[in-house]
Amino acid sequence: SRYAGLGANLVFILGIAPFFVTLSPQPWWQVIADTVTILMVYDFFYYLTHRFVFHGQSFMRQVHALHHQARNPIHIDAYYVHPLETFIGITLFMGTIALLGVFMGPFHVVTVAIPYVIFQQLNIINHTHVELDNFPFKTLSWITAKHAVHHENMQKGNYATITLLYDKLF
Repeated sequence: SRYAGLGANLVFILGIAPFFVTLSPQPWWQVIADTVTILMVYDFFYYLTHRFVFHGQSFMRQVHALHHQARNPIHIDAYYVHPLETFIGITLFMGTIALLGVFMGPFHVVTVAIPYVIFQQLNIINHTHVELDNFPFKTLSWITAKHAVHHENMQKGNYATITLLYDKLF
């Protein structure tokens, strides 16, 4: 998985980023708006891929089953995935940036770095099943509990990786 992730990141950095990432200054509000847009569009694509490809009736279901061997996931289980799944997940993220870049123009390098770190960290947090009672951590407790149920039964929703919005919509 490490090499699959490294390969996907290098392809993006060397082959795609020069067309969609800029160092030109952008206002802080645009960085925030673009970050939210990238994360939400990526999460939509990941939701579709996770639900219909990884949990569909295909070879990819068997690939994803490796990750679902963890019935009570902990943080390290976020990394316990098949190399093909790692490649697909990172490629979806990078492809989202490229697709949005076509329509919105290049993103500041910080605008690309922030959602990348957020999506990586939320994926780890999603697998921790924390129990914290105070706001805003209570929301994290709820999200991680939903994902733990997803690991117990692969058909119980929670297919997106950042929010539960698309599970609620569809």
